[in-house]
Amino acid sequence: MDNKIETELIGKLSSILKWMKEQGMIKITQPKDCKCVDFWNGSWIKVMPALDSSRGERASVLVAEECRLIKKGIWDSVFKKMSHPRQAEFLKQPEYESEKSLLEECQEIYITSAYFKSEWFWRSFVNTVKGCYNDRSIDYNFYAGDIFTSIKHGLKTIKDLKKSKQDSGELEFRMEDLNEMVGEGENAYFTLDMFKRNQVLTKAFKPFISSEFNANVNLKNRQKGDNEYRLLCVDLAFTDNAQGKSEEADRCALECLSVICKDNGKISRQLEYVESLSGGDDKLVKRRMRELFWDYQCDYIIMDLRNGGENYFNDLSTPWQHPERNEWNTHGFGLCMEDELQVIPTGKINELMNRTVDPEYIPCMIPIQASAEFNSVAWKSLWKSLNNGVLKLLEDELQAEQRIDATKYAFMTSEEKVRYKNPFVQTDLLITEGINLSQTWRNGTLTLHEPRSGHKDRMSALQYGSIIADKIENKYAVLQNQDKFDVADYANYLIY
Repeated sequence: MDNKIETELIGKLSSILKWMKEQGMIKITQPKDCKCVDFWNGSWIKVMPALDSSRGERASVLVAEECRLIKKGIWDSVFKKMSHPRQAEFLKQPEYESEKSLLEECQEIYITSAYFKSEWFWRSFVNTVKGCYNDRSIDYNFYAGDIFTSIKHGLKTIKDLKKSKQDSGELEFRMEDLNEMVGEGENAYFTLDMFKRNQVLTKAFKPFISSEFNANVNLKNRQKGDNEYRLLCVDLAFTDNAQGKSEEADRCALECLSVICKDNGKISRQLEYVESLSGGDDKLVKRRMRELFWDYQCDYIIMDLRNGGENYFNDLSTPWQHPERNEWNTHGFGLCMEDELQVIPTGKINELMNRTVDPEYIPCMIPIQASAEFNSVAWKSLWKSLNNGVLKLLEDELQAEQRIDATKYAFMTSEEKVRYKNPFVQTDLLITEGINLSQTWRNGTLTLHEPRSGHKDRMSALQYGSIIADKIENKYAVLQNQDKFDVADYANYLIY
């Protein structure tokens, strides 16, 4: 704040303000919980925190700086209550006392960077634009600019634009630089608000790097609890690019999803990690699947068998030694033996059993053979879990960056920053995929389509996990009911 008011605004941008401060016409003080600028004529500016403790002031002009970070309840109950028309001295003169038209109405100014359309200030902005053209009783006005406006006026350069696009995530670039408010596409099945309500997880799962694994470093991940089932959900890709699509279009999505079944009957699903890899490097993808399975303490792997998926199954069922990690479990993966969780036909199960290479395999694989009917049920399952608040997601990248200690973040290497931010960035990209999927219904069957230049790899992996999570929850409910049943209680009612 000192830098903006004294160093930049007064000291650099305005020679008049600098002169006025030097002449004592402007005084800057710092009372408790605020910054105050007092002017020679009795006017003042106070900079106050968006907290309940700021109650009680009176002001004729309210300025909400970076209003997207201010809670709507605080703004309405604390700051808007400060509105007070300016009582100019000349209005006390007898000739002006009856001139009500000279009374200066309180003004509200909102300043913010772009964010998601589900936020309160977007609705306020839309109402302002409408009021500007339609409301004759209240004066409205608005202004919006982007990085190209800044370039035109010399505040930014073309190099800044290119660097920002290269270094930022897709959503961050669209919102921070292009000033785009992000919302769902036309005819979307999943709404942005549906995702945003569920972005409550503040800590992502952190996989090991090999040196940490070998040194048995404690990464302080959340401990796996009782009656918790962990899934590695994978949507496979087999080329670096899909024909006619963008570079991002054909990627392997790997997601760590937890299903927590509580004794009180409540269910919670937590998507704690999302990763995306090039589809052209199948060795890297298989290695990463094995690493995430053991790092996240997974119980199941959910993977689509279509296209080259069966080749993946064959290779993953083969014993494998990690080239960098010590004390590695070399056994391959095989089919999960819980029949109630499998979704492929019995004949296919038997075929895959015969193709499993390692006789002492880890029984964890739940393969998917996605059909139109299966996808329809899975998308509906995912919609339900989001709509009911069952599926919890990581908070967005900007919130995650603001949450971490600034000093700690400043001393991170670039690799450490990427490692910290990547799960949150990937979650944002997952949401971008979801809100841009358009729906088509035919004879009760739901089909979701990505935009022509878009993709749905992360959403596909999540829908696979969602349908298996349903089955896990059903199985747990049945087991709970069986545990409560006592044959002795029933024996008295047997008739021989």
